[in-house]
Amino acid sequence: MTTNSTFMVQLPSRATEVNRALQQHPTPNRKMTFVSKLKSLTHLLLLGAIAFTLASCNPPSAPNVNVDVRTPVQVQAVRLGDIENLVVATGTLRPREVATVDAQVLGRLYYERDENGERFYEGHEVKKGDVLARIAGEEAELNLNLPAKKEAFEIAKREYNRQVSLHEDGIITERDFEQTRQTFTNAEAEYRRALLDERNTEVFAPMDGIILKLARDQDDILLADETLIGSGQLIAQVADISVLEASIDLIGPQLNRIEIGDPVRIKPSATYDEISFTGTLERISPLVNQQNHTFQVVVIVPNDEMLLRPGSFVEVEIIVEQRLQVPYVSLDSIKKNYSNNDVVFVVEGQRVQERRVRLGLRDDEHVEILEGVEPGERVVFGGVENLYDNVRVNVIREQ
Repeated sequence: MTTNSTFMVQLPSRATEVNRALQQHPTPNRKMTFVSKLKSLTHLLLLGAIAFTLASCNPPSAPNVNVDVRTPVQVQAVRLGDIENLVVATGTLRPREVATVDAQVLGRLYYERDENGERFYEGHEVKKGDVLARIAGEEAELNLNLPAKKEAFEIAKREYNRQVSLHEDGIITERDFEQTRQTFTNAEAEYRRALLDERNTEVFAPMDGIILKLARDQDDILLADETLIGSGQLIAQVADISVLEASIDLIGPQLNRIEIGDPVRIKPSATYDEISFTGTLERISPLVNQQNHTFQVVVIVPNDEMLLRPGSFVEVEIIVEQRLQVPYVSLDSIKKNYSNNDVVFVVEGQRVQERRVRLGLRDDEHVEILEGVEPGERVVFGGVENLYDNVRVNVIREQ
């Protein structure tokens, strides 16, 4: 007998599986889940910051390119010009000769007038023998007393002549004759003095020149006509200013650089700023000033056009040595190379060539070039200490 049996397999239900999983992995509580997420987020932010920092500190390498590095330089051409070795000092111009005319008699002052009727003034040009002023007035006449002195002289002269023969004949004594002679001598002297005083009432220019100064009062105001003046008071000061001179003080080492006859250049400090005047070194003092250890030098300058004035403060340049129209460069174009030779850097294209040069006369800013470069060649000036031969340059300024 055959028995049919049904073989059944029971599958676990979905609820059973979930329960089994929960038993194996228990579900965390809500608080623990939040903390875990926060830690994960913090880790992610930290990793991002580290990555950003590393990216900033280590940028991607630049491609390998050629960089054109050129030194910026200033350039000027070798020029032709004058180079001078100078001794420079300052001084004050003055006339070589000054004549002062004083009043010789008491009286009232009257200055002369020119052809236009204008009273003579300071700066007026005069010739030797021109009348500058007259001294007149009652005071002058009383002081002279010329008629009385003339009459006294004539009386004394007649009496003296009369007694000469009497003395020779022995009629009068020696004492009486000597007294008469003395009276005559005194009268003659008084009369001659009066005649001289009369001539001195006219004041004459003693030389060709200009009037530097006229009579002034204690407040330095010019005296008006008819002012009473006394003997010895200044009437006028006249000077020839066609040639002026100036004394300058130099120190000892400069003495060996100068000599009599050296040309000089005069530069007034207040006027004619763009004009200079030429002169000559005329005298060198043989004595040294013991207080400041300087020696005095006198220079002269022609002033035919009367542009210079006595009393002007001037700068004096004594030209010790001079080179005319020679090649020169700026002093800051010169460099000593490793061999202690003087060199310049000549611009050729975009590079400089180190060129050895031989130097000549120099002044405060420039130096003569005897050989090594020619006029017109372009050389670097300023900052040459950092240059070397064949270096590439960029000309940023050219003079």
